[in-house]
Amino acid sequence: PGAIQRGLVEESLLDRAFERVMRARISLGTLDPPSMIEYNRLGADDVASNANLNLALTAARQGLILLKNDRDSLPLSSGLGDRLLVCGSAATAKDIPLGPYAEGDVASAAYQQKYVTSMLEGITAANAGGNTTYKPGCPDTQCRDTSGFFDAVQAAYDATAVVVV
Repeated sequence: PGAIQRGLVEESLLDRAFERVMRARISLGTLDPPSMIEYNRLGADDVASNANLNLALTAARQGLILLKNDRDSLPLSSGLGDRLLVCGSAATAKDIPLGPYAEGDVASAAYQQKYVTSMLEGITAANAGGNTTYKPGCPDTQCRDTSGFFDAVQAAYDATAVVVV
């Protein structure tokens, strides 16, 4: 509050940001009456059809980018057979992978339970022959409480590999 008055942000910058957000919302139809939005008529079974789930999996696999792998640490082999540590409060989230556009049936807990795999669930399944431990570090994604850091660091010493989500 008061950033413009204190000279920290120019009003024209906020105007441009607001315009971009509103342009995107108009393009997406989020300001239209619900009856005019075609995708509001789609249910979870329409969205999560086998064809759509396969397409999403293909897109996710093709969209992965590894920026640096100097020690050939990745990819982790399936079924590590050792100790894998997963850290980060987002690892158990089922809403985060859906992104900010999930609404209605797709945003429901029932849909997420049936169709969405958390990072921790996926990693644990891939490491079926090994031991997967989870330490969130923080209780939520804002990470205002770091009291869990010590446990996560201690667990990392005993792990063969650590995945931070």
